[in-house]
Amino acid sequence: MKSTINIDIDYLCELAHIYLEPSEKEIIHKDIVKIIDFFSKLQEIDTKDVEIYYNEHLGDTKFLMSNAKTEIDVKNYLEVNTKNEGMYIKIPPILKK
Repeated sequence: MKSTINIDIDYLCELAHIYLEPSEKEIIHKDIVKIIDFFSKLQEIDTKDVEIYYNEHLGDTKFLMSNAKTEIDVKNYLEVNTKNEGMYIKIPPILKK
């Protein structure tokens, strides 16, 4: 199944903030079409009778929702993970003199 999608390489280059030569654009266009064709082939695979595999190390659910925290104790996190001075967090210097 060959892809008939129209790909605007110039627009993609603009989004990615890159410049490509016309010969490079042709190569990228061909590669993108191959990728789209590959995924369209994957969509043709019948998976309705395939059993979902869950890794035993993840416990009851594959997303570990039972262990997920929705809130973080910011004060405790800062005390454990940073050096702070009052209300300010101390970080190593970024720029050298």
